[in-house]
Amino acid sequence: MTVGSYFGLGLNYGDHWSGRYYVQDGQFLTAGINPSIGYRVTDWLSLGGGVSMEVAKLYNKVAVNTLLPGRSDGSLEYEDADLGYGYNLGILVELSKKTRFGLTYARKLILNSKTSLISTVKDVCLTPY
Repeated sequence: MTVGSYFGLGLNYGDHWSGRYYVQDGQFLTAGINPSIGYRVTDWLSLGGGVSMEVAKLYNKVAVNTLLPGRSDGSLEYEDADLGYGYNLGILVELSKKTRFGLTYARKLILNSKTSLISTVKDVCLTPY
């Protein structure tokens, strides 16, 4: 059984940096579990496999320029989460008591983004053309 994370990121640049229209605050976190099993077929051959499950969560906040004098920036926040599945297979060959050779295959783990707004654009004044 393996429990861990493939990757993660967190940042907070605040409200007044020059790139605030790209990102102000963000997090990308993952956690996974991989139960596996192995079987020794003969004295020299072992096979194994497992199932991978990974949960990922994304959060992002950006500023929205109101383009109106005297108005502060608005903001847009969104988040997304998904659960992905995969598998892995392995083979181990013992050529001698001192030499082993192994191969593994890990299927690509797919996470599908379903980004949704968690809050609407705040404090932005839209003017008709």
